[in-house]
Amino acid sequence: ITVGILFVSGAANLILSQVRQETVTYSANYPLLVVFTGLVSALPSFLLWFKEEPTKRQCHIRMFLHFAAVELIVMVEGFFLGWYRDIVGALILFVIILLVYLLVYVHAYFTNKDTADAINEALLRFNCEEEDEQIKL
Repeated sequence: ITVGILFVSGAANLILSQVRQETVTYSANYPLLVVFTGLVSALPSFLLWFKEEPTKRQCHIRMFLHFAAVELIVMVEGFFLGWYRDIVGALILFVIILLVYLLVYVHAYFTNKDTADAINEALLRFNCEEEDEQIKL
């Protein structure tokens, strides 16, 4: 999520700078800032760790809290690093982060759904084979 956010945010900054006819410069520390952002943004992932099986509601609440935490971290860091200068830039960054988060969520959902379907099919085949063997006995 963080890599996608940083990549799309950087591209948006370049596009906006062309529209505003500004020059964009990145300091030599920028790669370290990307790594730092990744590390700090990974911390909210602990919100998604469950000791026991969560309810659907608990999962949704924690996912919202995770999104809010990642959004807040990147927005605050973006403010201090000058990734946006005004409310329009802040809204654009907010929407970019939201879209990246949603795209990653949708991708993970369909990937996990395909995996779950494959497991369920294998279990059905296994159970049918078990029933066939019990009938033969």
